[in-house]
Amino acid sequence: MATPIDLANEHLVALGFTEIEAAAYTFLLRESPATGYRVAQGIGRTGANTYKALEALESRGAVMSEEGETRNYRAVPPGELLLSLEKAFTKHRERAAELLTRVRADHADDRVYQLRTPSQVYERCRTILNSARQVVLLDIFAEPLAELREEVEQAAARGVRVALLVYEPTVLAKAEVVLNHQAGKVRGRWSGQWVNLAADSAEQVHALMTPDGTEVLHATWSASAFLAHLYQSGLLGELSASVVRNAIRAGASQKEILRHLHRLDKLEHADTPAFSMLTSPPLRLARPRGRQTR
Repeated sequence: MATPIDLANEHLVALGFTEIEAAAYTFLLRESPATGYRVAQGIGRTGANTYKALEALESRGAVMSEEGETRNYRAVPPGELLLSLEKAFTKHRERAAELLTRVRADHADDRVYQLRTPSQVYERCRTILNSARQVVLLDIFAEPLAELREEVEQAAARGVRVALLVYEPTVLAKAEVVLNHQAGKVRGRWSGQWVNLAADSAEQVHALMTPDGTEVLHATWSASAFLAHLYQSGLLGELSASVVRNAIRAGASQKEILRHLHRLDKLEHADTPAFSMLTSPPLRLARPRGRQTR
């Protein structure tokens, strides 16, 4: 069974330390001050490699050394180290974002790409939600909604028309929230977590994750305007169907049902730039490959 030291070392490696740097740092947390020779003995590494690791730790502010007849090392307190790492990461992230924006070139791409991890799914969804300008539709279970709730609310707050088909009673300010009329049946049939999102007839994400949300079973992203518009149209139909069925179940009158449906009219998305670009050019049929005849 992994010890707290082993686990701490794993997390330090995830933060960019080498294995020997992580081992040297956690050793010094327990044994400071200590000479490089003592550290090497304590972590079972050669003296040369240990001294290189200590120099690297000192350069990144993880350890301090005492100059004297014999050099002793002391670990910087964990809170101080982690705060320093966080500030350095933020600085490099902001600079990288600035530079990478200059490098990136946007090209039209209607391919369908696989997403492999839950974090990849959620970050792609957040990017779409943060850049949405006109309409966002979601078909989403409660757990993924909890992950994306802040971005969904922010999109609605800045005037984006947002609607969600959900499976548990949910309230979101300025968004149209519709409980699936077969919510219990759907959740009983599907044990995993899903999030399906489309925005501005421009992008879509479809993802099914394991029940605990730690792995992706199937997930795709596409910037195909045609596919995004088709999915938005289909989801708008599902939203309308659930609105009608829920209203009938509640004993609503025809007038009340029409009023409910009228609220969904704002979700029409034929005015989005992506849809306009999709329909404006004349359709072209691809030429068949092979020998051409006159």
